Amino acid sequence: MKRVFVILSVLLVAVMFVAFSQQITLTFAYFTDGPDLPVIQSLIAQYEQLHPDVKINLLNIPYSDYAQKLSTMIQGGTPPDIARAGDIIPYQDVALNIAPYITSFTGESVEEWVKNHSGFTSMEYWYDTRHEVLGIPWDAGAHALFYNKDEFAKADITAPSTTPWTWAQWESAMEKIVNSGAAKYALTYEKTSYRWSNLLYQAGGQIWNENGQCVINNPEGVRALSFFVSLFRKNLIPESVWVGNTPAFSYFQNGLASMFYSGTWMIPELMQKGTVNFKWGVMPLPMDKVNAVMTGPKVILGFKSTKYPKQVAEFMLWLTSKPILTQWCQKLGAIPANHQLLQEGIDYGNPELNSVMQIILTDLNKGTQVQGNWPANFERDWIVGNTAVITQTYYPRLVQDIVNAISGTMTPQQALNDVASYFNQQMANLKTSSK
Repeated sequence: MKRVFVILSVLLVAVMFVAFSQQITLTFAYFTDGPDLPVIQSLIAQYEQLHPDVKINLLNIPYSDYAQKLSTMIQGGTPPDIARAGDIIPYQDVALNIAPYITSFTGESVEEWVKNHSGFTSMEYWYDTRHEVLGIPWDAGAHALFYNKDEFAKADITAPSTTPWTWAQWESAMEKIVNSGAAKYALTYEKTSYRWSNLLYQAGGQIWNENGQCVINNPEGVRALSFFVSLFRKNLIPESVWVGNTPAFSYFQNGLASMFYSGTWMIPELMQKGTVNFKWGVMPLPMDKVNAVMTGPKVILGFKSTKYPKQVAEFMLWLTSKPILTQWCQKLGAIPANHQLLQEGIDYGNPELNSVMQIILTDLNKGTQVQGNWPANFERDWIVGNTAVITQTYYPRLVQDIVNAISGTMTPQQALNDVASYFNQQMANLKTSSK
């Protein structure tokens, strides 16, 4: 009996040795987007338990350094196997095409899978134009306007829950907040060109026209920037967020501003105990000519240089599959970038969160419906084609000129004229270099 036990033990050790000697390691470059690190770590642990031959090495990089460090790794010839990213465009030439692995993993044709999964993404564009799947949308962030319920009550203001305020109604509420003493500022607004652009689309504007010319300096664009600047002039928004670099959230968190223009990625942090000491809510985004709500998915992508394309593709497909994506969204209050899940809806398992997400998803549904050239303008400006390449590459110029208008060194018209001139020159350079 002892001999049998010894033989079995030896065999077990041998099997374990072979299994671990054949284990591969995939490096996963990642940035946190709120309190999501424990969630991704738990999902990785699930995957490793299901696939003992695969080890996922999570490389967590601060968001402020992420794009630069990932670019350095790629240029240095040492990219990770997998990465989280905000968009496919910067990585389109180095991303792994996972289309060959989709059918064997999912049982669906590539065309069917792309249609079912697409959600708020340019994935269909990439497949239609290049017949490739270069990345998978994971979750989608939508712009959102949060408010301090206690300060709204003090100012005797009722926030809308279904019908958006007009810009005029929004501005009137801001003035009432400040004049009532409910808060020092009415609004704190994140300093990004992407966040400001939502005002541009609400005004009916655009960055590029159908001919690839930058027209951000048209009357609609000037209206959007003039409105934004006027809120600073009236001291309704703290200037230090844009002219300086004070985090916008700090004003909301500390009760100094009653509203916070950000996005759904802030929900997990707001729901954490101790983050804020007041009741908060969310309202539909205010509208001007257009009820526009910008969105954008986080994507997961692999790299051509990986030694393990099949394993990379399988991990990506598992992580973005409906059951795993549902877990992710429930734990983080995220919006799934998956067409089927968006249609079916998600029960977040929390009445308060369900209520918040109902407002956001209703607003997102209305705010992404076709209204004139919206959302076609948004897609051309930020998602597809050379126009999006220019916008995503040179957005700091737009931020700087918005700051110039806020600080008074340029008028809104002059600021946007400068952006248009600069973007058009970059487009001309791009066309010349591609010949």
